[in-house]
Amino acid sequence: MNDYVQRSDISPVDRGTPVPATPPVAPVAAARSGNSADAALDNRTRAVPIDSGEGADIDAGVEDQLASAAEYARVNAEVADILASIRATGSSAQSIASAEAALTALTPIIIVPLPPASKDMVEQVARIAQRIVDQAALAQGAQANLKPGTVDQILAQVA
Repeated sequence: MNDYVQRSDISPVDRGTPVPATPPVAPVAAARSGNSADAALDNRTRAVPIDSGEGADIDAGVEDQLASAAEYARVNAEVADILASIRATGSSAQSIASAEAALTALTPIIIVPLPPASKDMVEQVARIAQRIVDQAALAQGAQANLKPGTVDQILAQVA
């Protein structure tokens, strides 16, 4: 299907029409006059207490997202430490080899559940593994196409 429309088929926009003015906002009187600190104190004392059962229904997805974000931050910090150690020691062959070994240790490991696991769990692990492979390929492709000037700018900002 071709959704191409020629410019001559599109009707021109009428920009000469004036936009109607919005009416001014009516002033609102304060509910109570007084010190704002007193109002905040009154609001705190009138708050309804939360039952102990209401706060316990935290969505498990939120916890997973927080754990994932924490893991991502940890890996980024480790990569930054490795890069900082390379810059501090220079670019000797030994420091580059140790940095490569440290970066290789950061590769994700996918643990496949043992046979008592459900079929859904194994399929979920396979989907996660495929997603990791796709993201790694995308990241490698992006890193392979960097220009030297871009790398110099990034390293200058980090330092």
